[in-house]
Amino acid sequence: MIGTSTHLSDECSQFAIPSFCHYVFPLCDEETRGPRRRLLCRDECEALENDLCHAEYTIARSNPMILMQLELPSCHLLPPPGSPDAASCMRIGVPAENLSPC
Repeated sequence: MIGTSTHLSDECSQFAIPSFCHYVFPLCDEETRGPRRRLLCRDECEALENDLCHAEYTIARSNPMILMQLELPSCHLLPPPGSPDAASCMRIGVPAENLSPC
């Protein structure tokens, strides 16, 4: 559905598709005592939501049919950059100029 949407800009799709895949099927951090899912990095999540994919997030959040089919990440619930819990977050390659300064 995401890959074929006509509402997905090229700028957004290059990051939204891998972000969504990692959100739905997270990799594991095996460096901890027990395997733990790696979360998306909050700064990249916020860059997608507030900048690169702002229009797409607005459309998705206002459409009940979309919300029934997919769960969007809640960026504000992810560990803040620089915190111990964010040390192993999953980066998808959002350019630094799109990230909010800490």
